Amino acid sequence: MNEDCRSWDFNLLRRHCTMEETEAISRIHIGPEGTDDKWAWKFTPDGSFSVRSAYHGIQMHRREQSNHLQHHDLNMPASEDNWKWLWSLKLPPKIRFFMWRGILNALATCLNLFKRRCSPSPRCQLCNAEEESLIHCLFLCPHALTTWEKVIPSLTSPQNFSQWIFSMRDQDSHLSIRQKIFCAWNIWKARNECIFRGVVISPTATSICAFRDAAEPHYSPPISPSPQPGVIPSQSCPPPINLRRINCDGSFDSVSQEAAFGVVITNSEGQMCDGKAGKILCSSPIEAEALAILAACQVAADDHVPSTILSDSKVLVDAVHSDPSLWPWRCFASLTSITKILRCSPWIHLSFTGRQNNKKADWVARNCRMNSLHPDWLFVLIVLSDLL
Repeated sequence: MNEDCRSWDFNLLRRHCTMEETEAISRIHIGPEGTDDKWAWKFTPDGSFSVRSAYHGIQMHRREQSNHLQHHDLNMPASEDNWKWLWSLKLPPKIRFFMWRGILNALATCLNLFKRRCSPSPRCQLCNAEEESLIHCLFLCPHALTTWEKVIPSLTSPQNFSQWIFSMRDQDSHLSIRQKIFCAWNIWKARNECIFRGVVISPTATSICAFRDAAEPHYSPPISPSPQPGVIPSQSCPPPINLRRINCDGSFDSVSQEAAFGVVITNSEGQMCDGKAGKILCSSPIEAEALAILAACQVAADDHVPSTILSDSKVLVDAVHSDPSLWPWRCFASLTSITKILRCSPWIHLSFTGRQNNKKADWVARNCRMNSLHPDWLFVLIVLSDLL
């Protein structure tokens, strides 16, 4: 470890550890100077060993191995489970119908019409450079490429539409699925408007329509209408006078082990004014949440502005105000750093908020983790604020 900057010395790690060990060590957050190391058992929240937890750990390992061996082949996308998943998506019927026709390669692209002898040419009528296959139409045409760069800059053009759709089933969040599908849908709509009505819709306008459609509340997952006791109401209210609110959230994908945090700052008038997002290294969702709180604390401490930090992790908020011996062992170093900042910065207050009040920070963290965060994401978030 580099003692001066309190970071891992990766050159030293690579010389003495395997690649897997180096990767695992890099995900361990280093606590403040003077913090003692401690032993922890990974299968219990407090890190203490029990025979029961060891048994469950062995059973979980066996299930993971079995699931890995039985993992479905994406070269056979039209399985019964995939179709059930497709039709269960909370999307308008016309969108599911569009996806279904795309999976069957039954959309009326110029190439498909040419093969049926219904069109004199298979060339794309927008760019006139390539044959208009479905992949060209939705991903490779210059208009489509520019639109995707504005919605999901990191997207790689797929080879097969059906595999692209069904790969979302296990890899993407609900919001990410909606963003991708509605972007493809709006590219298809813009293409049709240009061909059949002579109306040219710019990639910027197409991307804005995709963002708005993806955030449309009518087709969001159902939310319980009756609030539970002790849960903060879903309506967000401005912080007290001269006190700003800093919402934070972490996002972690158990498959890719990728994680990110999102911080959204709201001024005393209830207006979003700033934010922060970034990738983080960790090994569990609760670690991602802890590192998000730490990032928010660092922002508030650096700015020296009275702030209320809001997290939807009640476990961690309660832990900050409890005995360190009761802390989740995975977050011990992060919680040590958080409590140190709070002790040294009396103008910062950490509170719990319901998940309904933390949607904006969750949106930022998820999109950052998936490399789909718009470069001007704060502006996009302001546009979508009423829909999230």
